[in-house]
Amino acid sequence: HSEKTPSFTVSPHKGIFHCFGCHESGDLISFSQKIDHLSFFEAIESIAKFAGIAIHYDDVSANELKKQTAIQQTFKALSIANEFFVKELLSARDVLNYINKRGLNQDSITQFQLGFCSSSKDLFSLLTQSNFSAAFVQQLGLFSKSTQSLYCRFYQRLIFPILDFQGRVAGFGGRILSNEKDVAKYINSDESLLFNKRKLLYGFYQAKSFVRKAGCVILVEGYMDVITCSQFGFKNVVACMGTSLTNEQILLIKRVTNNVLLMFDNDAAGQQSMKKSIHLLLAENVEVGVVALKQYDPADFLLHHGAQGLTALLSKPQSSFDFLFEMIKKAYDLTDIHQVSKCVKEILPLLVSIKDDVLRRHYLRKISCDLAIDEEILVANLDKILYNDENFSKIKLNYSDVTENKLQKAETLVIISIAVNLNLREYLKGVSLDFFNNTDKKDLCESILISNKLDSELISELTIPQQTQLSSWMLSMPEYSSELQLKTVFNDCLTLLKSQKKQSQVAIIKNKIKQLESKGDDTGLETLLVELDRLKKGEKNEC
Repeated sequence: HSEKTPSFTVSPHKGIFHCFGCHESGDLISFSQKIDHLSFFEAIESIAKFAGIAIHYDDVSANELKKQTAIQQTFKALSIANEFFVKELLSARDVLNYINKRGLNQDSITQFQLGFCSSSKDLFSLLTQSNFSAAFVQQLGLFSKSTQSLYCRFYQRLIFPILDFQGRVAGFGGRILSNEKDVAKYINSDESLLFNKRKLLYGFYQAKSFVRKAGCVILVEGYMDVITCSQFGFKNVVACMGTSLTNEQILLIKRVTNNVLLMFDNDAAGQQSMKKSIHLLLAENVEVGVVALKQYDPADFLLHHGAQGLTALLSKPQSSFDFLFEMIKKAYDLTDIHQVSKCVKEILPLLVSIKDDVLRRHYLRKISCDLAIDEEILVANLDKILYNDENFSKIKLNYSDVTENKLQKAETLVIISIAVNLNLREYLKGVSLDFFNNTDKKDLCESILISNKLDSELISELTIPQQTQLSSWMLSMPEYSSELQLKTVFNDCLTLLKSQKKQSQVAIIKNKIKQLESKGDDTGLETLLVELDRLKKGEKNEC
């Protein structure tokens, strides 16, 4: 965390640290985990790399050991290839001229380790002479086969090394320097043991500390955008490498921040990619803003308007809803009421991901004003969407794999629901409470059912332990946007609990039947079979 006064102390003798500001403490491994958001094993690998210590894997299977060895060898080979590319660029005058025309200085070239490949043969020879077999080299994602020979995929291209979370070269991207129309402008390494572009973000290693400090990440499309932004002082910028943002990349972003600003190109492809990215980010509960650059991409904008121009735009980002709303409106003829109806049906689902009631109401009012639709109609339609949304309920039902914690949560939500809503309380009076597994919760539920009070008046009628328990649950109660949502959660919880109760009863009866069959006792068998049949048909079992 940021702080102006010293508060962090380390005890080398004890091998521990403590921060008097945020009260975090631990050893070297936990420090690495916290500061870089690493798993335990990633932290060990990061520390070992920093200290130059080889990692030995004990008590692992032969296959796992083989896999880990292959990973380490691949990292080593890609590092050698990267050094080769960087050295090649130093003598590639035309490529350096191109880079300079794009506005990049030597510091940026060095920081992002830009490279070039003028000889496939020399690269292949270097790798095989470094004790890597020809077969292994061909699996690195660097080479492709022509009808006559093997050639480097990045031959005659400006090369951008793509680093993983720990700063190791996982693959490469390459940009063509000629104007050939039949050749891909950008290419990446082939998918390999380490390189999966769905799981990597360009510039993430260089940006992650700045992202944490800024509290947000700026997401762009291309390599040059990241490097140019960094050169102009915007260090918290990463790129999804020209592809649409993926769920795996979002999880990587969430390791360091929950706030994303999208700054994609202004062409049709960039706008569609922005739209898809917003939906994915909102689904993962990430805060999203949009920075519109009109006719420029980020790199060109900075070259034309400088850091001051971009700072002004970043200070007033457009909300993701406003961006999508304007984009959707342009797709419809709003003078045609049928087109307006279709427009509303596309816009309203966007509000489902907005949890803040004030914001949601604000956007409903905006839709109402812009499209001249009664706000009450919009609210009614939104409630229908919420009711049918599969992610709407706080409890996701999966009867084949129901954990005890989920059942306990369902019991708690049933109690909270009847404590705050008299209609649901009245409904539950006509339902058997045998679905409760916890007797204390069942007793609390029965106490609430005999009362017609709410809030503090209800709590005052309960026993002291019940008062404490119910108050605690109500304080941590999820916020529901409407009574319809609360009713839906209540019904889903009841369905879950009743289903699990019935499954439990079926299992008991089946076990009894098995015991009677093994004893050859047909007397009670028929009664149990009838009871089992009733349960399977969903009839109420009075036994």
